Amino acid sequence: MSRDFIVCKLTRGSGILAFLLIGALKGITVENARWMGSMLGRLSEKQLGDAFRAAGFDDSEVATYVRAMHERIGELQNLK
Repeated sequence: MSRDFIVCKLTRGSGILAFLLIGALKGITVENARWMGSMLGRLSEKQLGDAFRAAGFDDSEVATYVRAMHERIGELQNLK
C-alpha cells in the first residue's frame, strides 16, 4: 500500500472507536485524514462527552472514550 494512504488497526479495548474509524478511513489519503483531524479537533471535550452520553454510556465510559477520541484525533492531526 502506498504511504499516501493511512492504515487503521483494531486495538484491544477500543473496538467501538476503531471499528468506526476503519469503516470511515479505508483508502483515505493522509492529506484528507489530517483535514479530518483538524475538523474533529474543533469539537470540545463537552461536545464529545455529550455525544457519548447521548449514546447511553456512563460517566466512566464517557471519560474513557473521550480520552481515546482525543488521542486518535491527535494521531490524525500529526500524520506525516
